[in-house]
Amino acid sequence: MCNISFYPLVKLLSPENVLIIMNYLLLEQSILLVSNDIKVLHPIMESMLILIFPFKYQMIYVPVLPYKLIDLLQTECPYFIGVHTSLFKKVKDTLSSDVLIVNLDKNEIQHIKKNWIEANISNTKDRIVELPKIERKKLLSRLNNPFIALSKMTDKTLSKSEIRKSFLRFFASVLIDYDNFLHIRKGEYKVNVEKLKLIDNNRKCFLKCFVSTNMFKYWLHEKGHPKSITESYDILLFQEYVIAEKNALSFLKLDKIV
Repeated sequence: MCNISFYPLVKLLSPENVLIIMNYLLLEQSILLVSNDIKVLHPIMESMLILIFPFKYQMIYVPVLPYKLIDLLQTECPYFIGVHTSLFKKVKDTLSSDVLIVNLDKNEIQHIKKNWIEANISNTKDRIVELPKIERKKLLSRLNNPFIALSKMTDKTLSKSEIRKSFLRFFASVLIDYDNFLHIRKGEYKVNVEKLKLIDNNRKCFLKCFVSTNMFKYWLHEKGHPKSITESYDILLFQEYVIAEKNALSFLKLDKIV
């Protein structure tokens, strides 16, 4: 997976639209990617899954949907699916209103769930909650330069690395105090809902939704029961990023005092 090229992703999608797709991925909502060029579907979708590290997508994943599986688009289970434009035209009128449709050829989000809300609204039942505004803004600012460089093919290796690091820093900042709202019960990590209420309003709504996903629950299970050296390394790597974000925040606070 790490050998996947990010070039199709940055060439066809803006950073803003990449973050909308990521928002839907993290909250396990259905996403349909559409293109006339079937070859770009797989690398773009694989790139998105790389960028949500340390989390792993747990829902239905089909990079290129064949016609014989067209009924899969009617399932109530969340999915991340890619289709050719010709197939999309046959099913577009039958799709659920909850599906995020991404036109890769035009870099357009063609449909967004009508009850999309901002992160500072407290009532989140049956709604999509935006990524935390402060962290999202920082991530966008970090992505601009590597996106431009990679889209122009000026520095493929460095730009790809910078993009991955930028997303890792985003997750570390969003979950900077995750150890405060976790506790161990019968050898398993669990979320302490009461302590989650103490998180700042900028992140609270998003985290309340995110911690209930299968993706986050699987990550907690991996954290408590790593199956391999690779999984143990991944856990330690993310923890290093969290510590780095904590240190950066401490220096910032100290600088303000001085």
